[in-house]
Amino acid sequence: MKTKYIILLAIISMLAYQGRAQLLIFSDNFSTSNSVWRFNLNGTHADPTAIAASYGIIANGMLQLKANVDCGWDYLGSRAVLGIPLPAEYEIDFSANKTQWCGGFHAFVAVTNLTPTDPYADGSPNLPWYDIYVAGSVFGQLRINTVQTNYDAQPINSSFSYGTWYNYRIVKKHNSIMVYVNNSLQWSYNGNVLDGGVFYFEAEGAGATAQIKNFALYDLSTIPHLNLTTAITISQQNTSHVSGVITTTTAPKLLKLTTKDILNALAFDEHVEGNWPSNSFPKNTTLALAGNSIVVLNGTNMLLNVSDIMSYNTGEPQVTSGKQNTATGLASPTAQKLQIAGISFDDTFINGGNNLKFYLDGVSSKTTTDTAPVNGVYTETQNLTISNAAGDGSSQDVTFTCTGSVSATGKSPLHL
Repeated sequence: MKTKYIILLAIISMLAYQGRAQLLIFSDNFSTSNSVWRFNLNGTHADPTAIAASYGIIANGMLQLKANVDCGWDYLGSRAVLGIPLPAEYEIDFSANKTQWCGGFHAFVAVTNLTPTDPYADGSPNLPWYDIYVAGSVFGQLRINTVQTNYDAQPINSSFSYGTWYNYRIVKKHNSIMVYVNNSLQWSYNGNVLDGGVFYFEAEGAGATAQIKNFALYDLSTIPHLNLTTAITISQQNTSHVSGVITTTTAPKLLKLTTKDILNALAFDEHVEGNWPSNSFPKNTTLALAGNSIVVLNGTNMLLNVSDIMSYNTGEPQVTSGKQNTATGLASPTAQKLQIAGISFDDTFINGGNNLKFYLDGVSSKTTTDTAPVNGVYTETQNLTISNAAGDGSSQDVTFTCTGSVSATGKSPLHL
């Protein structure tokens, strides 16, 4: 997925938690069906009775999973896979109820989307992965599995009552995982942990039935998201005709690439790739710049990370000016930076995509303003512009040159 280019408004809500900045990426109260959740069955043993008894649905304000018939039918997993990639550091909150004694309930994070290639056979996710699970009527382990090592972290309190709602909070940083149940630390692990990955729930065998409510995913990184706008004019190669020994070529065709055009094309590409359920985004969908990554937002919910289609690139050297606090590293109050930067777009790797690629480069001028921290909290405002940018590309194998501008702005409360 890379992106086509242009990006608009993204309104970000950031909250303070344990010295980090929280960005709400996605939330779901399961009031309506949501195609971002993908359901599948694994390890069915080709048993039609077990398959018919199993389901993954969103109904009655809950995500609901059931695996197999009842106690003694000890195979088959019913999974709900979140179609949003996880950031490197994140918090996941949800409430869950395992309604009966038999079977297991899991919350997994794996390196890849676990859609089984053989749903009839039992299978585990590709390494690395980790999960927390309830085994029968006790809290099980936090299991860390990598190519190098496997590790089980025991729960602080294994007592569990099925038919009871529990509130879970997973706080994952680069080198640690902490899992809270009803606001009390239940599992913890310090060591290398998979950054990013794919999240999913699973009800495992024996008629295991799980109900999930009030799901929320937060980005714990301190990189602000910037509202991004662009204006692009394309001068496209026009047609020629030959008369005798004279070839006459029509003047270049001038085209405007608007935000709406970019979003429509991006939705089409993502749909072709199988990453989005339709060839259009919701009405108020926007794009945002997060560091050098590009994401698609609907309000404060992140729909997709599209950095494999579109990328923001910067060069060296940097020319800096202004004032900086050497103790905190913050602007005091304002600092500027000049450097070569640009956006590139390429969807030509997508079979059946729009067949569009281009780049637009220029001198980026970025101004950062920080307020004085109060109890470690400060507000940072960033304004970035690339004026008089230029580049080239092709659409449907017809070449063009392009000119335009890029601007990005954002204001976020952050922690030191």
